[in-house]
Amino acid sequence: MSNIKRRGRAAVPLAFIAVLALSVSGRGLGPSGAPLPGQKNLVEFPKTPAGERARSLVELINGADTLSPKEFVRRNCSEAFKSRVPEASWGGVLQQVKTMAAPVEVVSVDRSETSEVSFTIRSKERGLAFSVEVAVEPQAPYLIGSMAFRPAGSGSGTAAPPPPAPKPAAGAPDLERVKSYLADQARLGRFSGVALIGKDGNPLLLEAAGMASKRFRAPNRADTKFNLGSLNKSFTAVAVLQLVEAGLVGIDDPIGKYLDVFPKDVGGKVKVRHLLTMGSGWGDYWGHPYYLQHKDELRTVSEYMEFIKGIPLDFEPGTRTQHSNIGFEVAGALIEKVSGMDYFAYIRDRIYRPAGMGNTDTFDRDSSVENLAMGYTNQHPLNGSAADFRWENTYILAPRGTPAGGGYSTVEDMLKYDTALRSGKLLGKPYVDFMQNGYRGSVGDPFVPERVLRGAGGASGVSTFYARDVRNGYTIILLTNLDNPVAIEMGNEIIKIMGLE
Repeated sequence: MSNIKRRGRAAVPLAFIAVLALSVSGRGLGPSGAPLPGQKNLVEFPKTPAGERARSLVELINGADTLSPKEFVRRNCSEAFKSRVPEASWGGVLQQVKTMAAPVEVVSVDRSETSEVSFTIRSKERGLAFSVEVAVEPQAPYLIGSMAFRPAGSGSGTAAPPPPAPKPAAGAPDLERVKSYLADQARLGRFSGVALIGKDGNPLLLEAAGMASKRFRAPNRADTKFNLGSLNKSFTAVAVLQLVEAGLVGIDDPIGKYLDVFPKDVGGKVKVRHLLTMGSGWGDYWGHPYYLQHKDELRTVSEYMEFIKGIPLDFEPGTRTQHSNIGFEVAGALIEKVSGMDYFAYIRDRIYRPAGMGNTDTFDRDSSVENLAMGYTNQHPLNGSAADFRWENTYILAPRGTPAGGGYSTVEDMLKYDTALRSGKLLGKPYVDFMQNGYRGSVGDPFVPERVLRGAGGASGVSTFYARDVRNGYTIILLTNLDNPVAIEMGNEIIKIMGLE
C-alpha cells in the first residue's frame, strides 16, 4: 500500500494479497457472552473480560452500538493502543470492516483466555470471513490493547468452514448489467476510474468514468495510470518466489541468513515465509517518529531500512498475523541483497518487462509522467464530514512507492500481469499454486479454488481491486482514484452480477 501521512494523522493502512487482511496494532480484544440483539449467532462469546469487549466490537460492526467507530475506540481502547495507532486510523479500519462485511455473524470462537480471544466472523451478505483477535489489559476496566482482522483460514487458529464452492457460471455473464451498474455508480460519484473484465486474457468489458485531473478537466481513460496501493505487494511476492524457484533463497530460511542489519534474535526468528504471510511480528511504521519526520525524503529501500532495522517485533514470528508493510519493505531489501539489483530495477526487468507491462512502474511524484491519475480524498484534517472527494492526495502520499505498495499501472497492464501469472511466464505452476494457497504448506501442494481470489489496495484517494476466477478464466480489475473501499464494493458486486459466486 502507499505510504501515507498527514501532519498528525495518517491514512488507514489497508493491504490485500489474494484475500483481505486488515489489522490495528496495539494488543488485542475478544468475544463475549450473548448473541447480538435481533439476530442469532452460530456460537456464543465466552463470558470473559476479553469476550465482553469483543461482543461490543461485533455489535458496533452490525450497527447495534450507536457509537461511531472512532468514538468506540476512544471509549474502549487503552491509552497505549491510542498512542500507537495514528489518529485517523482509530476508527477507519472498523468503519471499513462495517462497510465491507456488515451484517456479520460469529461462527466460531477459536481461542479464549481471560485477556485474549480469537474468533471468526462471516458476512451474511457477501460471504467474506475474518479471523479476529482481541486482547485487553489485565486489569479493570479491561480496555482493549489491540485488535486484528485477517482472512479466515490464514495464519494460526481454526477458520470458519468455507461456504460451498460455487458452481461455474452458466453461459456468458451479463455484461450489460455490469455496464449499467458502473454507470449508476459513476452518476452517484462513487466510480472514478477504469474497470476491466477479461476472460482467458482477452478483454470483454472496459469502462472509464470520472476525472484523472479535476484541475485540468482530464478524463480517466483506458490507459490512465492509477496508484495501485497494496496490489504492488503481489509483485514483491512474485519476486521473492522467483528467487526461491531459482534456489537462491529458502522459503523457510531466517532472514538473517541474507540480511545482517537486524539483531540476531530477530534475524534468526523471522523467516522469509513470514514476510509474505504478514506473520513476521512486525506491523506498520505509520506512527514511527523517524517516518513522520522524514516521510517526504524517503525514496529507496535502503532509506526505509535505516529506521526499520531497529523496530522491535510485536509478537513471536509465526504465531499470528497482522497487517505488515514493514515485512514487505524487508522483502524488498532481501530481493536487493540476493539479486544484486536495485529493487525497482529488478521488478521492472523480471516482472513488468516479461509480462509486457509497458505502462507500469513506481514513479517519483516530482517526475513528469503522462496520463497519471490524481487521487481525490475525503480525509482532510479540517473537514471530517467531506463526502465529495475534493481534496488532492499528492502530499499525503510518500514521494515514491515501495515494495509494500504505491506503484502505478493501468487496467490493461494488470490484465497482462494476470495472464503472465496464469501462463507460467513469471513463475512455474507449483510456485503460482503456492502463492494462491496463501504461502501455506509446501511448494507443490495442489491449489483447489473454492472461491474467486481477491486482491485490493487502498489509501487516501486510492482504491483498487483485482479478482481472479481461476475456474472460469475471468479477471476483474478496478482501478480508481477515490478513497477506499469504493473499488472493493464495486468489485464484489460485479462478481455477484456475473454469477461467479
